[in-house]
Amino acid sequence: MNIRNKWTVSLMAGAFLLAPTAVLSQQGPRGGFGQSSESIQEVLDLTERQLAELNDLRTEFREQSEEITDQMRALDSERRDHLKGGEADPVMVGSISLQIESLQQQMEQYNQDFREEALALLDSGQRETVEKIQEALELAPKARSLMQYGLLEGFGGANRRGGAFAGGGRGGFGGGGQRGGRPGPGTTGP
Repeated sequence: MNIRNKWTVSLMAGAFLLAPTAVLSQQGPRGGFGQSSESIQEVLDLTERQLAELNDLRTEFREQSEEITDQMRALDSERRDHLKGGEADPVMVGSISLQIESLQQQMEQYNQDFREEALALLDSGQRETVEKIQEALELAPKARSLMQYGLLEGFGGANRRGGAFAGGGRGGFGGGGQRGGRPGPGTTGP
């Protein structure tokens, strides 16, 4: 597998692994996770048993997270109510703030415990895949500048139509070829 394919696979796998986390933070208690389960199973080559255990762990985590988040919201609302009044009791507001901070620390610890438990369900090869994807995600923000200069294979370049400097076609950064955009070299005007 060449570097381009490894990079692409790593980014795609990272997106699949992050999708459940993003969904967990956005979905309510009735959200469905069928597609992400299939994706993670494919990316990590999970057995049915591993997938079931991960789903159980995730469900438990989601329920516990929602409980802690609900407590933090209630405390924050109470703190705001105290601050709305003309003369807020600083001791009460401080006490509520400390309770919220304690719950935040509890949530951070719970997140860390969840990750460790989830990783413990994986074999060494699967954990290695997760580590590679984590590394790719840490590098991903740097990729845009490399893409703009055509330094990454398959992402255009200075001399390719639709590339970073060509400005034409979908994905070109110059906007040419799109309504209202400026044409780049090798493209025709609007």
